[in-house]
Amino acid sequence: MASSSRWPYRGLVLLTGALVATATLVFGLFVSDALERLDALEKAHVRERVAAALRVERLRLEQLNLEYSFWDTAYQNLILAPDRQWSDEYIGDHLTETYGLTLAVARSNRQAPGIVYQDGQRADDGAFSAIMPLAETLSSGYRQLDGVPYLYAVAPFVSETTEEPQPDHALLFIAHRLSQAYLDRLSDLYRLPVLQLVPAAADPHHDGLKLAGPQGEAVALLTWDLTLPSSQVQNELWLPSALLFVVLVVLGGLLIHRDRVHRQRLDESLALAMAKDPLTGTSNRVQFLDHASRRLANAKRDAGDIHLVVLQIDGLKQMNEAVGSDQGDAAIIRLAAFVQALLSPDDLFGRLGDKAFAILMSRDDASDVAQFADRVRRLASAELANTFGFECPISIGCGTWRRGEPLDDLLKRADTARITARRAGQAGCQPESRRATGEMSGLLTPRAEG
Repeated sequence: MASSSRWPYRGLVLLTGALVATATLVFGLFVSDALERLDALEKAHVRERVAAALRVERLRLEQLNLEYSFWDTAYQNLILAPDRQWSDEYIGDHLTETYGLTLAVARSNRQAPGIVYQDGQRADDGAFSAIMPLAETLSSGYRQLDGVPYLYAVAPFVSETTEEPQPDHALLFIAHRLSQAYLDRLSDLYRLPVLQLVPAAADPHHDGLKLAGPQGEAVALLTWDLTLPSSQVQNELWLPSALLFVVLVVLGGLLIHRDRVHRQRLDESLALAMAKDPLTGTSNRVQFLDHASRRLANAKRDAGDIHLVVLQIDGLKQMNEAVGSDQGDAAIIRLAAFVQALLSPDDLFGRLGDKAFAILMSRDDASDVAQFADRVRRLASAELANTFGFECPISIGCGTWRRGEPLDDLLKRADTARITARRAGQAGCQPESRRATGEMSGLLTPRAEG
């Protein structure tokens, strides 16, 4: 009887042990799968952030190239009549100390040697004469020079007067060497993990981001150190305790929430850096065009006319040469703040380029837009002259949107009006006569000022 009475107890113990073992195994499998999913999400998120940071760096390098390649003074002193003193100051010193560039090359298709600066010092043109790719328009990317990877931007020199490439097809090539110091700066600036480069021929299964050259060739593999969620909580999660399971679930929820909040803040800061112009704080070209396109799409259902105003500081290069680029930047900042103060809350305002801005506004009467544009021109010109003691003429062009018209076409019409008036030495803005369909476009014309 005693022996038989122990079997139910032993059976209960074995059953309980089996249930505990099964529960522990199921719990372990559940935790393992959850951690694998968290690891995969973390890897994908970090990869997206690194790729976005590199896109921002390329955009900034392209904008810097445009500032120099669309400058007749730079073309004169670098290509037509090379000036050693000027290039040392504006290329060797300024680009290296202010923007951290490690390579700048200016060349034409003539036999004359080009101008090369490496790490702020003049270098032999022969070592870099073969790196200049043909470029009809602005382009950027990655390539290796003497086995060292670079992030580059190349563009043809463009005449300020005709806004066409120079006849000798001269090019400006600027680049960042992808050194460890540069990668460390990116990690600090964009709050990324520690970045490092490995050879392009490394293990193709290695987690990282492939940097491809102009022809799709592998330039390098960008990798980073990453602490995964599984490595942080693995030991605690494997303890077969119901209490610990509850604690870990709560802790995991808190960690996930904190990580989600942290990621959201990083995403917001990165999105802000990509959407805003770093100098003026206004919308950059990408964000302005995106919001303007949405406004036009919604306008297909709404009443009222939509108008685009394009304005540009035409004397900015002369101002930079006369009083320095710092004052030129200050003039751009002042103009942006001054124009924004004149706008209504529904108007869209953004910086399209180095010295160009655009306004998208809804007005029933195009003559109101013309009066507004002329008022902006007069007041802004006077404001800049009074503030900086230097005459900075402002050219303005206006265009009224035609239903169904793409934004690019509207932008071209408004900018064509601005260029036409600037070439004619005119100022002001007034609408053209209405067509049969009621469409209108803006054209710069003279206006008497009292």
